[in-house]
Amino acid sequence: MLATTIVLVFVLSNQFTYAQSAVISFDNLPNPNSALEGQYPAGIANWGTNKWFVLAPSGHSFSNTAAFANQGVISATFDFVTPLILTSVGAVNEGAASSTVSLSCAGNSPVTQIIGSTQSVVLPTNWTVPCTTISVGASNGWLTHFDDFAYEIAQPSVTPTASPTSTSTSTPTSTATFTATATATASSTPTSTSTPTASLSPTVSATFTPTSTSTASPAPTATPSPIATQILGSTFNNHAIIVDANGGLLSWLSGPYPYDQLVKLAWNYIQNTVPNTSAGIKHYLSYCCFYEPAGGTPNWYHNPASLYAAFVDSLVTSYPYSGNASLIATVKEMLDYQLAHGTTPADWSWPNVPFASSVNGETTYTGDKSPERDGLNGIEADKVGELGYAYLRFWELTGDTVYRDAAVSIANTLVAKVRVGDATHSPWPFRVNGQTGAVIEEYSANMVLAVRLFDELIRLNIGAVGSYKSVRDQVWTWVLTYPMQNNQWNGYFEDIIHDASLVNKNQLTPMETARYILSFNDPAVVDPQWQVHIPALLDWVRITFGRGPYYSAWAIDEQSSCCSSYGLGSHTARWASINALMYERTGDINYKEAAYRAFNYGSYFADSQGVVQAAIDLGNVWYTDGYADYIKHYMSGMASIPEWSPANENHILRSSSIISAVAYAPQQISYTTFDAASRDRLRINFIPTQVTVEGILLPQRTDLNQEGWVFNPATGVLDIRHDTGTHIVINNLPLPTATPTPTQTPTATATLTPSSTPTATLEPSPTPTATATSTFTATATHTSTATSTASVTPSPTLGPNETLVRIDNMMPTLMPTSLPTATSPPEQTPEATQPVG
Repeated sequence: MLATTIVLVFVLSNQFTYAQSAVISFDNLPNPNSALEGQYPAGIANWGTNKWFVLAPSGHSFSNTAAFANQGVISATFDFVTPLILTSVGAVNEGAASSTVSLSCAGNSPVTQIIGSTQSVVLPTNWTVPCTTISVGASNGWLTHFDDFAYEIAQPSVTPTASPTSTSTSTPTSTATFTATATATASSTPTSTSTPTASLSPTVSATFTPTSTSTASPAPTATPSPIATQILGSTFNNHAIIVDANGGLLSWLSGPYPYDQLVKLAWNYIQNTVPNTSAGIKHYLSYCCFYEPAGGTPNWYHNPASLYAAFVDSLVTSYPYSGNASLIATVKEMLDYQLAHGTTPADWSWPNVPFASSVNGETTYTGDKSPERDGLNGIEADKVGELGYAYLRFWELTGDTVYRDAAVSIANTLVAKVRVGDATHSPWPFRVNGQTGAVIEEYSANMVLAVRLFDELIRLNIGAVGSYKSVRDQVWTWVLTYPMQNNQWNGYFEDIIHDASLVNKNQLTPMETARYILSFNDPAVVDPQWQVHIPALLDWVRITFGRGPYYSAWAIDEQSSCCSSYGLGSHTARWASINALMYERTGDINYKEAAYRAFNYGSYFADSQGVVQAAIDLGNVWYTDGYADYIKHYMSGMASIPEWSPANENHILRSSSIISAVAYAPQQISYTTFDAASRDRLRINFIPTQVTVEGILLPQRTDLNQEGWVFNPATGVLDIRHDTGTHIVINNLPLPTATPTPTQTPTATATLTPSSTPTATLEPSPTPTATATSTFTATATHTSTATSTASVTPSPTLGPNETLVRIDNMMPTLMPTSLPTATSPPEQTPEATQPVG
């Protein structure tokens, strides 16, 4: 039995401890756009007379804010009624130029920060001395708005008393320090003590080269950023905005794995909450969206083809991850409905292809009937390719040849209709009358999903492969020649009116093009300039559609002609997922940070019931933006950065093949891939001792340059390469009996080496505490010998983020139960040659 006692002592300079904290926000004031004068909140702050003005939400501000009362004024003061410590202030620059913001208070060092145009930031003060009069400055005057004045009440320091079980003592210093003692007791009396130290100043500066190894790597020496989980007074979509100690946005969901929670909430809503229409079919089969919180159905056009294709994207990752086969039936209903009620007749100019739009509420799709959009009998060629690719993958998932045949028919139509493209004419027009073939709108840059369809048919040697190769190469060359060079990323959304002048850009097409390139083991195979193109596309989308940043998180809007001052959840998550893929490819921590903050921002669009708003300021919920095109990006993010998936569960995160069956059991996972050769990534909560393909053992390796498997015990990430079979089983089988000698004492670098078991040095995975950074460097492991006859097994000392896992009660193993946030160093990044798709 392992007994662990941890005593924490928190000491600060100036002999003040901070037992209470609060935030002054202005959301509860009933009459914004009026003067802020006198005490508010009563007994806390006095704003004087004719100094401050309260503004209603506008521009880049989520909620009520305070600004200087008069034009031309560049500073103002307010007073705490009793001396308090101001810890941070939120600010947003609504001006067209940068603003220099300053904070000062007697006894503390002044704070100055430059805020770019439209930026939102949190300014930490790092002040420790209580004071009364606060001076606030902004070089552009009342164009800088302020909110969330966070303060702490200083109280006399109380000398800490150590717990009787603690062996540590602490001395007050000018730097905040945590002292932790972990004492392990067992009948064989081995003990181990680890003492982490922390600094209130966050430092994360290391860049880590992606590696893959079968033994645990030493813990990174970079210090994780502290997580304060500060709840600010402002709210967004009825969630209190939560930031870390650096002012970086965190998800509103509690728990260490919010993205896993989001995916479950969204799927649960689709499966269990969406009602039937009066026609007796699911609401999403006739409508694009609904209003919240009032409910009802908006009078807007339906977008079935892209909706159902996106649901296939979400399905083929969510089903292996969860093992929930009912998801397959849910999406099957959608595809079957499109085939039966939304496919052009065989004798039309564009035969056997899907309609992209319909009139809301109608049970048969024939276009949206609007002459400004698709019109009656109008189709969209890019959606033809998009749903064709979805049909093909659904056949790989289910084996039902109906979907394969539908995909082949679509490919054949696309081959027959392809044309030579140029700067204003894409290889297929955007909008076409499906019956007559008359072009309605000439240009769409969204060619990548048709390319994917042809790629897959060519790979599988299905259909007119020779023709597919020729058309595929023609279309992809056009993408690299035109939109990749001139950023004419136009033509995707079904409900937008004709855009002959190509002024309405969108972010979806360049980001999905980037995803396609990054899906290859070697992206240079399809784009030799990918290391230039992908960063350029990410920057272009951020500059063109970026909103904020809000607490270090960039929000991404949908398109030039639409939609929100605060971006959309699905499009923000899409941009995040491409950043995560780039982090996986390059190891550049900046991509990881951008992905983390954007994913966190996207989480605020969902509520605890699984209702996911499309745009907070529009008040409606789209089945695409809230679900089909939302879930898949969080799934992609967890696959690229496995530490964001639950450490104490078993999940298939990704496969280069479609996974058609999966079964999870304690200490065993089995699954079936469509392809005999694939690369698969999992995060598991046990130590695998055996991986088989068709019953044949795969070797454990240090890389996947050939068939085998690589496991990182520090992260629980298992990467598998199999070349010759489809049925994979991962087992934790019993090991030969070996009991450690009872007189052994664990050391900081000892290694457990049971008979016939690979050596692994296991490091604890530290989690940042609420207000400080901890770096654990000690490990407690044992050396066992097969000849020992002792009956007592010493237990290792656990770090604060670990639980004891035993393989058949014989091998003590440390497995992390929680992991650092994205601001901490990466656990392990696979080699650039590992599969992404």
